[in-house]
Amino acid sequence: METKICTKCGKEKPKAQFHKYKLAKDGLNWHCKDCVNEYHRVWDKTEKGRNNHYRKERSLAKKRYLCSEKGKRKSKNSRLKHDYGITLDEHEKMYSKQNGRCLICERNIDYKDVVTNHDHKTNKVRGLLCSSCNIMLGWFENRKEKIMNYLSGSAT
Repeated sequence: METKICTKCGKEKPKAQFHKYKLAKDGLNWHCKDCVNEYHRVWDKTEKGRNNHYRKERSLAKKRYLCSEKGKRKSKNSRLKHDYGITLDEHEKMYSKQNGRCLICERNIDYKDVVTNHDHKTNKVRGLLCSSCNIMLGWFENRKEKIMNYLSGSAT
């Protein structure tokens, strides 16, 4: 059985008594599990330790909220306002006005898969597209002049 010496208590213990730690050369923590547990028992009783538990609880509550439907809606609403200057309600109205279809290819698209197409210069929303049409449109816009020259027959 392989052993290791704990740098905290100085005792030689089996390697199974040490937590894994990727940054250590041997892949194990420097302190044994007993010393680590004792450290946390003492630290949890300090004011800083108690506050840390409070922060963890708040963080978990925030994660739970962001995963809820209300949190997802609020997050999407904020992103739409920031990126395009429209609200989630306006975005949903656009989707229903388009009958859940892409404006270019007219295929049905789920609301979760819809892409908000906008003019990159003015940031004005043009409409809602499927991802394929949005990619194609972006590719076309970057090569508009060359494509127009080709279609008019003046391409070399």
